[in-house]
Amino acid sequence: MDKTQIQPDTILMETTLSIPATNQVSANVHFQRNLGRYGPNDGYEALRDATVMMIDDEAMVIDVVQTFLQEAGYVNFIRTTDPSCAVAMMLDHRPDLVLMDLRMPKVTGFDILAQLQRDTELRYIPVIILTAETDPQSRLKALEMGATDFLTKPVDSSELQLRVRNTLAFKVYRNRLVEFDGLTGLLNRQKLRQKLDEFLAAAAHAGTQCVLAHVDLDRFKKINETFGHHVADRVLREASARLEGLSHGLDVTITGATGNWSRVLLGRVSGNGFAMMIGGLHGAVAVQQAVHVAQRIRDLFVHPFHTRDHDLFVTV
Repeated sequence: MDKTQIQPDTILMETTLSIPATNQVSANVHFQRNLGRYGPNDGYEALRDATVMMIDDEAMVIDVVQTFLQEAGYVNFIRTTDPSCAVAMMLDHRPDLVLMDLRMPKVTGFDILAQLQRDTELRYIPVIILTAETDPQSRLKALEMGATDFLTKPVDSSELQLRVRNTLAFKVYRNRLVEFDGLTGLLNRQKLRQKLDEFLAAAAHAGTQCVLAHVDLDRFKKINETFGHHVADRVLREASARLEGLSHGLDVTITGATGNWSRVLLGRVSGNGFAMMIGGLHGAVAVQQAVHVAQRIRDLFVHPFHTRDHDLFVTV
């Protein structure tokens, strides 16, 4: 078997120490539950951790719906009979799914749908309409304004449970397309940038420091041109698996006033580039810890990448 070594003139390892200001970050920073972390093989059990919000001016309707969902195993609920505060509650709690009536006094379901469409952070929350409305024009209008599905009152428990399950499952699939890299399964560049702000804020509140490691596979273009994109893709998948294994080893849960937050973020940021953010570093030893992490990343690439015909040695 050929042993092909792809070596640069120098080994590059970029490690940037970032120390956020602690007095500029709200104490109420925490990581939101992200259904997109569930993979396609996790089944429907994980969906039961979803947060379901119910909006109806009749408390009895909410009670019935919640009971049906509890019977199916759901445990996290947000509920209100005051539609005027619904959007504010969504911004505070970020539900995974909204169940809502259309015909409510003062603020209608149409009003809430319109507000959701204007908000870039809320517009993609799925909304199932619970209504006795039979007018097809009203239903079409709701769909045009972003409603996901309809259930007719009085609600059938089996239909409710199935529609909620299917809507959440589709949300998981959509989130994976939007937030994760299709080849490696890691966070994509856009989602990683979004998470960095939350990560830095949580680190600042915990009084810790962070390291951002930018990892590039050297001479990767040469691998692609010499062996083809199938081999290159295999190298990228294996590289991401090695980095992910290291990140799990570094990952801990830090409990403080902000709640629990992940110590390590990992994503793919370019064709041959990855970024790893490590938090929980302390004081004067932070730089030493950063150097140690950088060395552990380099050590991941000491062993070759095995393909059908070659052992490829890749540096970072």
